[in-house]
Amino acid sequence: MDNRFGLVVSGTGAAASTVADRCRAAGWSVAILDELPYGGICQLRGCDPKKVLHRGGRGGGCGAAAAWQGHHVTTSDRFLELDQLPRRVFFIGDGYVSFEFAHLAARARAEVVVLDRGERPLKAFDPDLAAKLLERTRALGIDFRARAVVEAIQRTGAGLRITRRSMAAARRLIPTL
Repeated sequence: MDNRFGLVVSGTGAAASTVADRCRAAGWSVAILDELPYGGICQLRGCDPKKVLHRGGRGGGCGAAAAWQGHHVTTSDRFLELDQLPRRVFFIGDGYVSFEFAHLAARARAEVVVLDRGERPLKAFDPDLAAKLLERTRALGIDFRARAVVEAIQRTGAGLRITRRSMAAARRLIPTL
């Protein structure tokens, strides 16, 4: 087998698959690399499943959240696979994925906190748009905490305890989940 390719695609999302398919149809040799199941983040773990959950949450209260599982630490890739939504959810990081999941969880009636070490969320985006999103996020009841560095996550008898250090203040404890 020849291991030389005209195109090597990283990921199997919609954009990568479209490019790979077109190049293959044009006669190129194409290799696709992805450590996750074929389909990419949007189709399997991102935009599309979140839209389904959002519509379900709007139409049926907590109905869509009934399949989520709680009281442990997970990654954004695994969040949509949870069996039950915890009553309190913390997201660490201020990227758009944190905000999308935070809005879903809040609309499903979870208490939501987003922790970020930076001065403002979504630093790669227009500051005015990020400010408007933050305004709407807080109006939804989501607690966004800037300049918060997570130092530890510990399991306790009552749930999880997140220890954070404020960039502007002394070390603090966030209440147990």
